[in-house]
Amino acid sequence: MLLSLYEDDGLIACKRKEVLDTFVSSLVSEITCHEPTCYVGMEITRDRTRGTLCINQQGYISQVLCRFGMEDCKSAKSSSTELTEAEGEENRFLYREAIDCLNYVTII
Repeated sequence: MLLSLYEDDGLIACKRKEVLDTFVSSLVSEITCHEPTCYVGMEITRDRTRGTLCINQQGYISQVLCRFGMEDCKSAKSSSTELTEAEGEENRFLYREAIDCLNYVTII
């Protein structure tokens, strides 16, 4: 069983449904349960008939692009990119914030 908690959201995964049901039933008076569709920026799509589970970060990436004024940018393939830090205290802060967002996307 895998239990992940983040602030007021939680995600439980288990191979055996009966174990999951027993665990959730012991918490039912304290929590609200439903099929997950989004968790910490990850969009979750499950097709039980096909036995598939898909996770993507399209929504989070769109939010990051809007946050940094890049919602109309065009994607491009790149084998390597050199990023240089912007001048000025405010720009340095935004640069670091953007890099943190990109790191989150690549790690998750």
